Parts: sequence; C-alpha cells; structure tokens
Amino acid sequence: MYIISDEKCLLLYAVNIIINNATSIDQHVALNLISGIQKQREVTGQEAFFVQTTGLSAFDGNTNWPFGQIKNTDNVYDWEKQSKDTYVVRDVDRFVIEETKKAGITGFLVFPPMLHGRSDGAWNQHSPQLPALIKASIQNKQVYKFNENREAPLAHVSDIASFYGLLLEAIQRSDAIPTGERGCYFLASHVVQWSDIMDQLATNLHNRGLVATESTQIWPSDEMAAQSVGVPVKFAYSMWNASYVHLYDKLLHRIRRIVLPMDSQPESSL
Repeated sequence: MYIISDEKCLLLYAVNIIINNATSIDQHVALNLISGIQKQREVTGQEAFFVQTTGLSAFDGNTNWPFGQIKNTDNVYDWEKQSKDTYVVRDVDRFVIEETKKAGITGFLVFPPMLHGRSDGAWNQHSPQLPALIKASIQNKQVYKFNENREAPLAHVSDIASFYGLLLEAIQRSDAIPTGERGCYFLASHVVQWSDIMDQLATNLHNRGLVATESTQIWPSDEMAAQSVGVPVKFAYSMWNASYVHLYDKLLHRIRRIVLPMDSQPESSL
C-alpha cells in the first residue's frame, strides 16, 4: 500500500506527470512528490511535470494579500514572493515553483475558485464550501452571512475537470504554454454575490423546514462562524467571504485560448 507522498510508488509506476489535488498547505507532500518524479526523470530521461492545485485565498485581503488586483497574466510568483505577510498557501506556492525549478521539472500552479455542481468521480462529489454552509445552517436553525457582501468567484466542477484534461493534452503535445514562474492559471468563470447565495439557501432550507426563518442574519461573531463551519477564523473569511479583486475576468476563456490548439477553439466565450 502506498501513500500520496511515497516516492517509491512514483518510481514503480513510471509516473512522469503529477497533479497534486490533495493539499495546498503541506510542503512535505509536495516535496516528496517532486523528489519522486525527479528520480523518475533521472531514470528514464523523460521530461517530468508537476501540477500544484492551490487556492485563490492566496490573493485574498483576509490573508493580508498586499497587492490588490491581480491577473493570471501578471508575474504571480514574484508578487507572492514579495508578500511581506506570510500565509501558508502563498508559502507552498513559492516552494513548489522553486523546488520544481531546482529539480529540473516543469511546474504549474492552478488556482480554482469555489466549485459548484456534482462531479461523477469516485471520491468527493461536492466542493466542501457549500455543504459546510448547509450543515451549519441546519445545526443553527438559521442561515447566517458575513456583514460585508462580496462577490464569490465560481466555476462548475465539469469546467475544472475539463481544464485539467486540456492541460494534460497540451503537455503531451509539447505545446508552448506558460510554465514555471509564468505557469499560473486562474480558473474562475463567473461571479455571484454572496448575499444572493445565502438568500437562496435560506429560502430553500426554510421551505424544507430545516431552518426557522427564510431571512438571513449576520453572524453574531467571527468565532461562531468559524466554529460552525469547522475552520479557523482566517480560513472562514477566505472560504466564505473572500475579497478578491478582478481576478476572474473570463479567465477560463483565456485559458482555453492558451491550452487548446487554434483549430479546436470554441467560437463562444464563457
């Protein structure tokens, strides 16, 4: 039996492309995967690729992101490196870029937003964010929201799955796509006001008799919010009330233009 950070597993199965969807906050896991695929590259002589799935919370004002507006065409790595306030996701992002470069591996950073929709995969079929809100609302018999009404960048799970497929195809074709310090991909496709999400949640839960009222209320305290959804206060804000700025402007459409061959480009944008 092998665990995710087992280098021997990578060598045994001759792996030369890794997509790390397991964690964006554990350098140890990333390092073992990078080390294993580096050894595989040395044995086979084949080029190796490491895709780190990270998070848009790296650019959230709640995590002390100091630079405000950012686009995936900016030098994201440099900005994360210059960030004075440490945050675990930014730390792991920098670590992955530096370690893949040091190991001679082609690296990518992929930044999904909050996902909606049901996947047809074998494991988690829902993003944890919306189910956590539903569970907290049922337990509290009330739908709570944060005081500031911000926009939630979103993408459907099928679009995210399609992106990874397109990225793998681009890698296998040896397409000239951005990699390393420039290989950062933001996957948000649209935005919704958090107040709209919570209002709809309150209405639907009330119709099912699961909360006392169909109106929403402000969380009585940050501590109650964090305890209800089961994360530290900082993560509660980043996951359910993030303050991203203009990083979602038809990004999936831009990414399709990067990773799809020109003769396969869709005519309409997202």
